Order: sequence, then structure tokens, then C-alpha cells
Amino acid sequence: EMCIRDRCGIVVKNDENLVNSLAVAMKNIYGMDKVKLKNMALHSVLRAQLFDNQLQYKQFVEYIHSKI
Repeated sequence: EMCIRDRCGIVVKNDENLVNSLAVAMKNIYGMDKVKLKNMALHSVLRAQLFDNQLQYKQFVEYIHSKI
């Protein structure tokens, strides 16, 4: 099953049908409306900014400290 999450990506179920699911997702993306694709690209860039190196490091350190 495929769904669009947060207007910036397509999630493909990771199961025994992964290869076929990826193929269907790629076909759907290829045939998608250009305005929708541009909107997804914009939201992807905005979402990616939430995951900078400093934030990743901080979350990693917090996780390690929670396990000690």
C-alpha cells in the first residue's frame, strides 16, 4: 500500500512485495501532476531542514545517555 505522507514523500510498505510496490510508486510519480510534484519537492526541502547535523548529533547523544 502506498500513501503520501506530509505532502513531501511517498511511503512504500516494506514487505515481500517491496519490488513491485516500488515499481508502482515510480509509475505513479512519473504520471503525477507537475504542480503536485513541485509542491512535494518544496515540502521535501522544508522537511529536510528539520534534520540538520547538529540536531542529529543531539538526538544521538540523548539516546546514548538514555541507555547508559
